[in-house]
Amino acid sequence: MLHADGCMAWAEDTTSGRCTYGNLASDRRVVVFGDSRAMQYFDPLEPAAVRRDWRLVGLVRGNCLVAQVRYEKYCDIWRENSLRRIEREKPDLVIVGSATKSMYRVTRDTRQMRRSASQPLIVRGFASTLRRLRATGARLLVIRDQSLAPFSPPVCLVEGPASFDECAYRAGPRLPKAFDLKGALRAGVRTIDPQPVFCPAGICAPALNGTVVFRDSYHLSATFARTMRNWLVSRLPPVRG
Repeated sequence: MLHADGCMAWAEDTTSGRCTYGNLASDRRVVVFGDSRAMQYFDPLEPAAVRRDWRLVGLVRGNCLVAQVRYEKYCDIWRENSLRRIEREKPDLVIVGSATKSMYRVTRDTRQMRRSASQPLIVRGFASTLRRLRATGARLLVIRDQSLAPFSPPVCLVEGPASFDECAYRAGPRLPKAFDLKGALRAGVRTIDPQPVFCPAGICAPALNGTVVFRDSYHLSATFARTMRNWLVSRLPPVRG
């Protein structure tokens, strides 16, 4: 939905558009903030916004690190502009999602540091972002990142494997790069982990209950994400109002 409506900031974008859904006049305000990891859970939330009378705002930017560190010029400006917008919005709840991929590295003296050296700085910067969001008075929730697949499951399906199991894979370790979890723990913010829903027992199947799970090696399909609506909404902190 956000992508189709032009609400996925990208390239030289430094602000998001209106990107507001549900009841625009409601005093029950929810913000989804982050990169494409946050965006993939927006579709399950939009029907809840309509049903529960929320004003739902989507602030997402592709390949943008929401941790308060120096990363990339346009991303850094977008992050600050978005944080200021959230401060003006005064939401009841902010839902944060971020990929933890290797390309997220801190820039120092015009050069990117190695990821291993960047990691503690990103953890600290992510915790700083969460503390700033909490200072608005909002409740916070971090949706944890998922494992990167070793190949593209939907491409595997299209190629017609001899066995459906050939397109499944075992979820890889996340903890070494999990600045989302580590930063949330440091800031005292609750996290939820959706990966067991689509990788039960650590095995990620390309389709579940007749629905294709992944759209590429690192994102859920919008169709499958919508099937997670009840799971996701039941785990949200209560929205005041």
